[in-house]
Amino acid sequence: MRVTKKIVKQLTILAVYLFVSQPLFAHNGTVGYAYPLGKITVDGDFSDWPQQTIRYPIALQGTDTKPQSESDYSGFFQMGYRLDNHSLYIAVTITDDDFMEDTTENVKWNTQDGLELYLDARHLPFGSGVASFMYSKKLRNTNNAYYDPFAKAASWNIVEIAMVHKGNTRYYEWRINLGNELAPGKSIGLDFFAFDRDTDGSFSFASWGRGEMKYINPRSLSDVLIMPANDTLATLSGKVDWDKSLKVQFPDHIRVTDVQDQKRWLQIVLDSLGNYSVDVPPGKYNIMLPEEYLKSDTKLYIATQKKPVIVSVKAL
Repeated sequence: MRVTKKIVKQLTILAVYLFVSQPLFAHNGTVGYAYPLGKITVDGDFSDWPQQTIRYPIALQGTDTKPQSESDYSGFFQMGYRLDNHSLYIAVTITDDDFMEDTTENVKWNTQDGLELYLDARHLPFGSGVASFMYSKKLRNTNNAYYDPFAKAASWNIVEIAMVHKGNTRYYEWRINLGNELAPGKSIGLDFFAFDRDTDGSFSFASWGRGEMKYINPRSLSDVLIMPANDTLATLSGKVDWDKSLKVQFPDHIRVTDVQDQKRWLQIVLDSLGNYSVDVPPGKYNIMLPEEYLKSDTKLYIATQKKPVIVSVKAL
């Protein structure tokens, strides 16, 4: 779209925070939390996972074709980590009453049911690369961002996976060795596409968070906080507003960064009124705009903050 006019405006962020005194056991946004796990055997049997492990839905539909019911397609995943082997563990549960598996030599990503995982292990604020893993019985592809050291070297050698099919449910269990990129307090990028091909010829896919081209775009991935054992969460919420009366759409998101640990940062979605909310460990956080430019309709704006916004989040 051609930019017809350039206008300079300022953006003021008004931040408030709400204290909570206990960890949360449910979350439905694009931020997730991975806690330490006990011994896990990667075999597709989730009985060795803690019962209270948070379930995150893989339910954001990416096509016009939608599931007719939860038995047609529904999915969720759980996650955790172990420091002794530097590994992130993921348990994915998919319900699908019409399972299709293409075992021909012409198999493609859209000729069967399948699962693709997207990982940004370095998770740098200024941009890092995605490694993706497409898994099915016959098709196991990877896509690598060659400008990123971790993503470039990522292969199936760092992945252990098992899939078990029982009735109309599939259980995918993953272990991914992140090496030195797995560190308590850090955030990483993660997401999925679950592909659903039915015998009637329909095809759809769903993800955890919004965004397209996840295999090459780290901004389309959701954020995961690697939580230290027994760490609690508090809710940081607030509102973004213009410093003068404007009929200009707010940015899609803001960035929240731990002042003490720059590797802990999250992208937070704004609603249409400029409100935001995210659960974070107690500490001091810098709230900022991730981009300087903002496009609204046919106009391009330069959005700046008058001063840094630092807030303290405490658990009572």
